[in-house]
Amino acid sequence: MASRKLHPLDGGAPPPLLNERQIGVLASICETLIPTVDDAGSPSLGGKDKTGNVSTAGANRSPAKVHHPVGDHKPALNGHEPQAAPSELPKFFALSGSADGTPEAVAGLLTYLNPTAVGRLSIILTLLSWGLGTLLLAGRWALDWRFPFVHSFPALSPHARERILQGWASSRLEDFRALFRAFKSLTMVAFYGKVDESGGNPAWSAIGYVGPDPQRAKRMAARGSEAARRPLEDAVLDLRGDTGEDVVQTLRSRGFEASQAAASSDITVQCDVVVVGSGSGGGVVAGRLAQGGHKVLVLEKGHYLARNDLPLTELPTLEAMYEKGGLFGTVDGGVALLAGSTVGGGSAINWAASFKTQPHVTREWSQDLGLTKYGGAEYEEAMEAVCVRGGVQAEHVVHNLQNEVLRRGCAALGYDCGVVPRNVEDAHECGWCHMGCASGGKKATTETWLVDAVRAGALILAGVHADRILVEPNPDPLSARQHRARGVVATTGGGRRLVVEARVTVAAAGSLHTPPLLLRSGLENSNIGQHLHVHPVSLVWGYFPEGEGPPGRMYEGGIMTAFSRHVAQWNTTGYGALLMTASAHPAIFAANCPWTSGADMKARMTRYARTVVLIGITRDRGRVSASRRGHPVVQYWPGEADRGVLLTSAEHNLRVLAAAGAHEVGSFHAAGPRFCPAVPGEVDPRFETWLAGLRKRGVHKHDAPLASAHQMGSCRMGVHARSSVVDADCASWEVAGLFLGDASVLPTASGTNPMITVQSIAYCTSDAIKRHLEEQVRVA
Repeated sequence: MASRKLHPLDGGAPPPLLNERQIGVLASICETLIPTVDDAGSPSLGGKDKTGNVSTAGANRSPAKVHHPVGDHKPALNGHEPQAAPSELPKFFALSGSADGTPEAVAGLLTYLNPTAVGRLSIILTLLSWGLGTLLLAGRWALDWRFPFVHSFPALSPHARERILQGWASSRLEDFRALFRAFKSLTMVAFYGKVDESGGNPAWSAIGYVGPDPQRAKRMAARGSEAARRPLEDAVLDLRGDTGEDVVQTLRSRGFEASQAAASSDITVQCDVVVVGSGSGGGVVAGRLAQGGHKVLVLEKGHYLARNDLPLTELPTLEAMYEKGGLFGTVDGGVALLAGSTVGGGSAINWAASFKTQPHVTREWSQDLGLTKYGGAEYEEAMEAVCVRGGVQAEHVVHNLQNEVLRRGCAALGYDCGVVPRNVEDAHECGWCHMGCASGGKKATTETWLVDAVRAGALILAGVHADRILVEPNPDPLSARQHRARGVVATTGGGRRLVVEARVTVAAAGSLHTPPLLLRSGLENSNIGQHLHVHPVSLVWGYFPEGEGPPGRMYEGGIMTAFSRHVAQWNTTGYGALLMTASAHPAIFAANCPWTSGADMKARMTRYARTVVLIGITRDRGRVSASRRGHPVVQYWPGEADRGVLLTSAEHNLRVLAAAGAHEVGSFHAAGPRFCPAVPGEVDPRFETWLAGLRKRGVHKHDAPLASAHQMGSCRMGVHARSSVVDADCASWEVAGLFLGDASVLPTASGTNPMITVQSIAYCTSDAIKRHLEEQVRVA
């Protein structure tokens, strides 16, 4: 059909949001953040002072120049070789952020930000294009002895421009820190993430990055004909460019009753169950109900990227598979929120960690919150079933550089360290799973539950936005619910209205999108959009020169295979943090990496491939998520106790890195604090003083970056409507026939990667839906 000729990565160019004058200012900002560096053969990050701290004063004095350590004739970084191809270093240091389309790429990324943020950045760029505007935003650095004495940002010297950005980064005013982080993050994502016509990037080889998975062909060959299979190809209709007649004919050919109104282009289709969302929860519900003989239609606003469609490069993947191009965050930008926006949802782009719900969590739910189902055999059987279907195992594992560092550091300190269970085949040594799985070895819903669904007759409509749930008065006088759901009204990518009439409606759009969907549908429960948990993550790093520590590069191999519960508090409150590793390919790494000067940043990136990033995943107590009726607007900042856990996990991860033999460790605070032990791997008494100073810095917005890949609880389940949105069966308290099937129903944070928890709850929910449908038949 015509609507399926579009490639998943196809898309029209976004309308320009900036004028030529603003683009010019943006180019000067990009050039300041990523300057051409003189004397490229000798990058230096500065020397150590008596406390082991690394000084960046030299780098700050000369914004576009790095210096030779005296008597050193090799490229050196604090005495260590940069982990890059030496022949490529001069080319890398000659690159500029103002060239090769980087400013235009940054302008394109603005389309993913909310309109308020775009408006503010546009105003700032306009002000910086004038001398007086620059004086207002930059103070004395806008002044110069040259006439007219007050200059626009582009007209200033490189030194003055850099000092302005440094001032914003370290400002006491949150708004200036937010401004710097926005420009810096967007520039780094564009510069290191963009792909040229040959499929490469001129910066990659110099920093030791290979680009798309070079083992892709080998992994696919190992799986034979299975690797080339497109499991959902014949059952996914991409409706970006649909024609009504094509859609109706295809729906009818699949056994659905469908029609198109004569007086309009509206399409109406009937089914037993409509599921909004195809991620971990929606996929399970769709698969089990379709296998039970029900006609199931799945609506997904993202698109289907089969194995051969995956670009396996950062910026194209972010734009094709992540919510808002990977740039979504809290309303103030304080926390980055990563979420899937593709067929398969988060299961398609997660890191494969597959923890069962831990006993202290199920006890909390069943005993403290009265949700007894989740402390009994039914839930245990559900967890076992989803683990079997997903092929979860912890027996076959090969630890990469980062995970082996975590293991060695924990062993040296006496911390516990376990193996992460994963839904993968064998060891699956792939570091690109956050960009989708090209071999099919990771068992996302696109390889499991959705396959079950389509084999049983379900259909997936991609590129469809669910506008509202059809709600009408409930004709059952005995029901406690005054309304009932009759389906969904949606809009296709081609602008066509789609009405899905269904006996049961399942909202599984995720914790970010399910609340606004319910509010747009007229639901009034005061808990909708509240009680959000995000598992905020702290990040630290350690540098291991080639030949020191485990072999390999930080982005190669299984992303997350080891973890420590040392500060997780599983035996007490359960509100601690897991020590784990992170996926950090160049664009995301650079976006979060401290920037103290352009030269310093480039020097840091030459060591990228051997820089290990550890994270602390915090089981947060939750704050508030407010979802407007049009789109999700998240208001969240960790409370005092959670901020304390973030600092504790960062401190212990730094200890792990030091104990594993890192030659240098540091946090991601804007000031770039870092420490070099006198002898790597041995106790250095100065380290405790440095750690105390780091803890004193605290956790402040737009200083050290905070991120979340797990959003949950925004429509939590409970035992009464006063404090929850759905009951223990995940059925709406307000609307009969409406069930929720995603992470939004979690009553508290899971404390571990929540995929198996979400799937297990959805497994139980599908049983409740089956009973509901059977009851409808009996009543009829």
